[in-house]
Amino acid sequence: MQRVLLLLLLSCTALPGAVWAQSEPADPDAALRRQVEIWIGERKLAQAESLLVERLSRYPADTPPNREQSLFLFELGNVYEEAGKAFPALEAYEKSLAIDLQLGDPADIALMHQRIGGVLVDLGQYRRALDQFFRSVAMAESIPDSTLISYAFNGIGIVHEYLNDMDRARFYYSRSMAIDSARGDAYGMAIGYMNIGNITPDSSTSLPMYRRALSYAVSIDDRTFQAEVHNSMASVYQRYGLFNRAQTEYRRALDLIGEGRDLVNETQFTLDLVDLYNTTRRFEDASIWGRYALGLAESIPAPDQMRRAYELLSLSEERLGRTADALRYLRLANIMRDSLISDGRIREVTALELQTLHEREQDEVRARIEQQRKADRILLVAGTSLLVILLMATIITYRQYRKTRNLLDALNQSERSRASLFSIVAHDLKNPLTGIIGLSSILAEDHKELAPEEVGFFAERLNQSAQNLHKLMDSLLEWSSLELGVDRFRPEVLTPHQSVNNVIGLLSDIAKSKDVELVNKIPTNIQIVWDPFLFDSIVRNLVSNGIKYSYRGQAVDIGYDLEDEHHLITVEDRGKGMDAGTVEAIFQRKRAHSTPGTEHEMGSGLGLLLSRQLAERYGASLEVNTRPDEGTTVILRIPYEVEKPA
Repeated sequence: MQRVLLLLLLSCTALPGAVWAQSEPADPDAALRRQVEIWIGERKLAQAESLLVERLSRYPADTPPNREQSLFLFELGNVYEEAGKAFPALEAYEKSLAIDLQLGDPADIALMHQRIGGVLVDLGQYRRALDQFFRSVAMAESIPDSTLISYAFNGIGIVHEYLNDMDRARFYYSRSMAIDSARGDAYGMAIGYMNIGNITPDSSTSLPMYRRALSYAVSIDDRTFQAEVHNSMASVYQRYGLFNRAQTEYRRALDLIGEGRDLVNETQFTLDLVDLYNTTRRFEDASIWGRYALGLAESIPAPDQMRRAYELLSLSEERLGRTADALRYLRLANIMRDSLISDGRIREVTALELQTLHEREQDEVRARIEQQRKADRILLVAGTSLLVILLMATIITYRQYRKTRNLLDALNQSERSRASLFSIVAHDLKNPLTGIIGLSSILAEDHKELAPEEVGFFAERLNQSAQNLHKLMDSLLEWSSLELGVDRFRPEVLTPHQSVNNVIGLLSDIAKSKDVELVNKIPTNIQIVWDPFLFDSIVRNLVSNGIKYSYRGQAVDIGYDLEDEHHLITVEDRGKGMDAGTVEAIFQRKRAHSTPGTEHEMGSGLGLLLSRQLAERYGASLEVNTRPDEGTTVILRIPYEVEKPA
């Protein structure tokens, strides 16, 4: 995603560059700037930096604002950004912007706000990045300049994508595409479809988006962007298990990018191909291509890509029996990962800061609206008649007031619950329906190009999406019953070992497809008193989550224990786990929240929340113990003595 943003913003550099070339044909520094751009393309960044620093040293501190100095600072920022030096790039861009603000050219000012916003995205400072992009929109609208407005909307969409607010990201991507469509900008349309494909939750639906992006990239003969799209399509085919087609797309991407022409993309695409070779157990090919990718990453240099190359090479060397090399690469990967941790923490903190700010702003808006409504009600009552108010005040007693107040509170709570339910239903039904639409569109549009086994594969996925929709409807019905207070609790004696066996039978096909073993460790002689339907529903949700977040070859254990006066039913997996923030988001349920499984399975995010609320409503409790990459243990505590709720 960062690469798409870089492509977008680098395309903006052609705007002032073209203006400079046309307005100043005799410019003595034009050759210098052209040389800098050539060196950037050839990755000779040290030479470009040295030349620009030397040229800028000719301007003393008291130099009046001038366009030449701004242009050189702009180019220096480009060099630093290409070299991965975010803070020096930010400093150069901000100095260039300060000069542009004094010169007063709206186009230059709008462009510099965008460049600064792009660097801030890279630094994880999303609040400041949004401010820069919105400033760019305001300045571009004053000209007006539709190109700059479109690119600014794209930048805003990318910030929201990083914040995992996909609805807002899609909104701004669509606004950008509407502008690009109106002015016939094929490049902008290609970027728009690429971005929407990236945020589409179901992989099958993202393929049509990528194909449209590819058609626009071909129409403008942009080989680099074509390569980007082929690489994205390859990743989709790899997730589907269509490895031959994935390899074909990866190789197309590498052929289009050309050896040595774009080292950043060439490194990324090569590493993706290495990952495919490891997945398909072609470890010798993975080793050869992995060493090549490592050499590319070191030449840029690109620390994050170097870390990934070390990890992939460690796996391939281990499977080839070259233990010493595998351990060496693993140590290097750990060293590189430690050096990148601080950057990741900065991104998490700034993202949380912006999310908190957004929630605070929403609370303030709601408070202002409520204050206005209260004022309107007061004015309405005052307008009817002072006499009526006095008469009503003498008649209404304190008891009647309390009764009316209680009824209003109950009505408001009912309305809030219903609104929450409608919001969740609308969001959670969207993903499986989107999958069905996307899969069916692929079969409709590409059935002539697909092999029979591929048609069968997509048909199977279509059936699976329909089954997921059916399961989601069951969960939503259960949720609605809970929200509306429908009491269906029917306690009776049940044997948890047999109930768990029934659940395992229902989920066995899904578990086998991921090579996950379901192990029932509950003794056969244990009996508890609780509602069998609710017990099966909760255990089925927990085991299904365990399968979803387990890696191939692992097991999900269902066990039993005693503690104080409670039966403990445990569902344990050793999969990807969750952090505390994810668990809190699930249980707060302020908005739909679902984390993809280990093989990109999508769900509704309702299962764990529904299970806990069902348990607590009927005297039990649900505890989640989990850590990232260490697995999850969910404990269902059921009391010995169970009474039906009043």
